[in-house]
Amino acid sequence: MFEEIVTELRLSPTELEDIKTSKAPKEQYCPYFEVCGGCQLLTWPYDKQVEWKKNQLKEVFKSKEEIEFLSAEQATLYRHKNSISFKQHHTQIIAGFYKPKSHQLININHCVIQHPVAEKIFLSLKDLMKKNRIEPFDEDRLTGVLRHAVVRVSKHTNQVLLTLVVGQTPYPGRKNFIAAIRKAHPEITTIIENHHPIKSSFLLGKKEDIVFGRGFIQEKMNDKLFSIQSRTFFQIHIDQAERLFNEVIKYSDLKPTDICIDAYAGVGVIGMLMSEKVKTVISVESNPDSVQLAKRNAELNGIKNIQFVQKDATEWIKNSTQPFDVVVMDTPREGA
Repeated sequence: MFEEIVTELRLSPTELEDIKTSKAPKEQYCPYFEVCGGCQLLTWPYDKQVEWKKNQLKEVFKSKEEIEFLSAEQATLYRHKNSISFKQHHTQIIAGFYKPKSHQLININHCVIQHPVAEKIFLSLKDLMKKNRIEPFDEDRLTGVLRHAVVRVSKHTNQVLLTLVVGQTPYPGRKNFIAAIRKAHPEITTIIENHHPIKSSFLLGKKEDIVFGRGFIQEKMNDKLFSIQSRTFFQIHIDQAERLFNEVIKYSDLKPTDICIDAYAGVGVIGMLMSEKVKTVISVESNPDSVQLAKRNAELNGIKNIQFVQKDATEWIKNSTQPFDVVVMDTPREGA
């Protein structure tokens, strides 16, 4: 099973054996390591993981030069976005992650990369479900209620967004269940109920309601605030993202006369961080919800020199006659 989990990493036989036989540092120890598949290099100390990643980059770029690597100061308990799934197992409610390439849910009580606030909420939800007779959603029978929970935690504002992904709504006990969650977790600043009643591998459904609070949280990067909703793509390691974006700005060698394209802009983070150093930023993003949120973020930060284009960035750049000096891309996984 373990060999299947790490096949995508292109490990040599020696490296594979080393990972299997190595003992993880105390702060990285995970009893679910061999079945979860979320952290394939976890038994290696972090500095060894970094060295392996450096070598992978050298191979990809055919480089013999030393590669500057921005190692994380915090390599555990850092995730901004955390999610977990629920399932009925005999008389017990289990909550955790799916074993790779399977429908088997692994019951997990601790994850070394999840935010501690999220973990506390996840563990509590199982107990609150039992007390309020809230059943996990059964995807085969299309019965039950709660299928996933997603917790976003802001590092700099301490705001917490809980998204409950439900298979049906309204449902018996809903009012008491929400009240119990709020009482047990006053740190939660807003709750979203996402409706997802069909058989699907997607985490979220298409429709959702604000149950409590504003429906978003805010995160700070440099001196700017960014609103984040349940569906918003946002980097999961806030400190590393901030360092990375500042490196991008530094190496872009921006000038006050520059016109900058922020391609695949999402909610506009990189473009807004660059805006104070250039004449104009053109933010290009295809997702309409992200574009609307980006506009709100620009208004929130008083940024006037940014324009928004709701189009596929690749097609827009190919067809546009707009002159520009710099293009910054945080591309989707499939590339650009």
